[in-house]
Order: sequence, then structure tokens, then C-alpha cells
Amino acid sequence: MSISRKEFISTFNQQIKPRYDEEFQKIRKIDGILSIIFVVSSLMLFACVIIFRESRITIYYFTFYFSVVGVVVLFDFFSRVIRKDGKSVFSYVNEREELQHQLYNECVSLIYPFFSYNQSEGVSKSEFIRYGFFRPRYASSVITQDVFTGTVNGKDMRINELSVSYTPEGENSKPVTIFEGISVEMPSTLNKDYSFVAIGNGQEYYPSHSSLLGAREVTRLDRINMNHEKFDSIFLSYTNDQSMTDALFDEEQLERIANVTMQNLDTWFHFSVSDGKIVFLFPHKQLFELYNMKSLDAEQIWNDFSVLYVILQAISEMDVNEWMYR
Repeated sequence: MSISRKEFISTFNQQIKPRYDEEFQKIRKIDGILSIIFVVSSLMLFACVIIFRESRITIYYFTFYFSVVGVVVLFDFFSRVIRKDGKSVFSYVNEREELQHQLYNECVSLIYPFFSYNQSEGVSKSEFIRYGFFRPRYASSVITQDVFTGTVNGKDMRINELSVSYTPEGENSKPVTIFEGISVEMPSTLNKDYSFVAIGNGQEYYPSHSSLLGAREVTRLDRINMNHEKFDSIFLSYTNDQSMTDALFDEEQLERIANVTMQNLDTWFHFSVSDGKIVFLFPHKQLFELYNMKSLDAEQIWNDFSVLYVILQAISEMDVNEWMYR
């Protein structure tokens, strides 16, 4: 971090918050109105279903359509009233995203000047599946919420906050979250045909962990033992080239990774090397939830960025350059 906690909070409260607070509060009010309209409209739709359940299908669908249109009209009306600028609901959506984009980029420029923030260009579903952490059928939905891109020690890096879920088979099945946290992706000079996947074995998955392992199915890798007691107690390892893996991960490197897991991070993580990239997955609750704050809170924003700092420090202590750029 290029600034201390005390300096950031002072700068944020004096220079950043005054420029964004008024618009932030307007958006918060509109969010509240939208929540109320959603609840009321849901009750109205439920009542319509009960009242017209035995009516002709034409009346049923007309009532449903009218209710949906009514929700949009009401929301548009209240959003115009609160903002007092006559802009439509569609402008509200864009401005909501733009405020978050601008505010977080200003924060990033203070804390991590080598990064930029955006809410797009994150990891796609197809990219995530190729990492080999989960079987394709379990990664039915991959949602990227916040993305940081930049250069660290001369190497490109992309950090994604993402959520992965799958929907079990059967009627009325609800999506189940199988991963929520941070992914860190970096390029490697290793052969793109080489693959290695290490899956944390001390995780807190919602479903059965063994049913989700994807290394065998996605990349056709073989389960191997790294012959390092501490590392093997933490990770399940897979590769398509045992000799290359042995050359990359010597005893000292495996010890370093295991120690980082046990000492620096109070959690498990996964990492993979494939297609010329190295990817880390770190579980964590959602970060950067700007509109969940009642007011712009410098302390909360600092705490969110501090999580990224811990992750970047952990990767640094694993000495990735030693074994990824040979």
C-alpha cells in the first residue's frame, strides 16, 4: 500500500467524500424506493395469481403484463422526483455504476496506484472452467462483480471479485454457491501445454467437496503426490507432466507455499498453472459493496482494500517469480 490507513481516511473524508456524498445519498434513496416497489409489486402479482387463477389465460397474462409495466412506471416516477432532474430510470442505472467506478478509481489511485478499477472485463465463465478447479456442470453461473487490472513487479495482473454457483437438477431447484471470493490471474512464460492444479483441501464448501473437483474432468490431469507432508496435507495436486512439476516445485518452494497457507492466511486457497497463466482463488465474503453502506465510510473502504493487500503479500511471499518465469 502506498498510503497509510490514517492518511487515506483523512484524504477520503476531506477530498473525496464531499464530492460524491450528495449523489450517493440520492442513489441510496432510490434503491430504498425500488425495494419497497418490488415488495409491493410482488404481493400484487401474487394476489393476481390467486384472484385470476381460474380465469381465461388471456386475462391472466394481461394482468401480469400490466403489473410489470406498472412497476417500471412507478420506479421511473420516484427516481425522477428524488433526483429532481427529470432523467429516466435508465439514466439512474448508468449513473449508479458510474459513481462507483469513479469513486473506487480515486481510492485505488491512492492505495494501489499501479491498479485501475472497473466493473467489466472480468473472468468469463469459459475462462473460469479452463482453470480446472470445478467440473463444468457445477460452474453453471460465474458472476464477476469488481475487477482490478495493473502491473506488479513488471508483470500484468488481473484481480476479480467473483461468485460461482450451480443449480442442481430437479424442479424448483435453487442455485447453490460453490465459491465466493477473489481470483488473481497472472501470465507465465511456462509452456502453455503444461498444467498443474492444486486444490485446497481444508475448504468450507457448501456441497460435498469431492463431487466438485474438476481437474480430472476438465484438463485430464493425473492425481499426484508431491512427497511433501505439509503441502500434501493442505492441497490435492494434479498435473499432466510429473517431471515438469518436480522441476518447478522443489522442497523449499513447497514449504514456502505451505507456510503461507498456514501462517499468513486464515483460510485455504487454490492455484493452477495452465494455458500460460497462473491463477489463485481465495475465498472471502463479498467486498466493495458500496451501496450497502448507509454513508460513504472510509474505514470500510480501507478494510476492503486491505484484503487485497493480504492476498498480494501472500502471493509475494510464495515467490511466484522464482517458479513461474523460468
